[in-house]
Amino acid sequence: MFRRIGLGTVLLMTTLTAFAAGPFGGNPPKRSPVSGQDGQLSAADIKKLASVRRATAKYFDVQAATDAGYVAGGPCVPQMGTHYVNMAKIANPSIVPEDPEILLYDGDGHLVGVEYLVLYDGPVPVDTWDGHGSCTTPSSLVGPPPGLPGLTTAPLLFGSNFDGPMLDHGELAPLGVCHFDFHVWVWRANPLGVTAHQNPLVSCAAELD
Repeated sequence: MFRRIGLGTVLLMTTLTAFAAGPFGGNPPKRSPVSGQDGQLSAADIKKLASVRRATAKYFDVQAATDAGYVAGGPCVPQMGTHYVNMAKIANPSIVPEDPEILLYDGDGHLVGVEYLVLYDGPVPVDTWDGHGSCTTPSSLVGPPPGLPGLTTAPLLFGSNFDGPMLDHGELAPLGVCHFDFHVWVWRANPLGVTAHQNPLVSCAAELD
C-alpha cells in the first residue's frame, strides 16, 4: 500500500503536519474587546449557537476528540487553551458551525470553545490584520500550502467577520502562510463576548473547581 503513495502526497502530508504545528504555538494578536459582543447576536445566531453546543457536547472528553481525528496542535495558549486541530476539516474551506475545525480545552482538560479556521488564498502581498507583516510567500508557497484550498475574503459567522488574514503564529511565520480564524466560546462564559478572539477566563493552569 505504501508503495502507491506518490511524491506529491508525501509533500502534501509533510506540509499539513508542519502547518498543524504552526498557528497555535504562540499568542496571536488580541481581537478588539468590542467585537463579537453577545448583544450583536440575532435570534437566529443564538439558535445556531445552541445547535453548536449540542453538536460539540460529545467532545467533553478529550479522548472523544482524538478518536474523531482532532490532534493537539501545540502547547496551551493563555486565554485560549489547547487547540485540538482536525486537518481534514481545515482542508475543506466550507464553514459548518456544527462541525468546527478546532476544539479548545483549558489547562484542566475542560472543553471551553470551538474555533473555525480557513486558509487565505487571496492576492499577495497583503497586510495582515494585526499589522505584524504581510502574506508574502516564496513563489512555491503563494497562497495556502499545496493541495489545500482557501478563501480570498473573511467569512461571516454569528454577525462578525473572521479575523484575518493573519500570519501563522508559529514556526511557519517566516513563510508567510496566512489564514482566517474565529473563536466561539460556547462552553465558557467570556466577558469580552461569545465570539471575542480571546477569553480571559480560560487558564492554562489546572483549575480548582
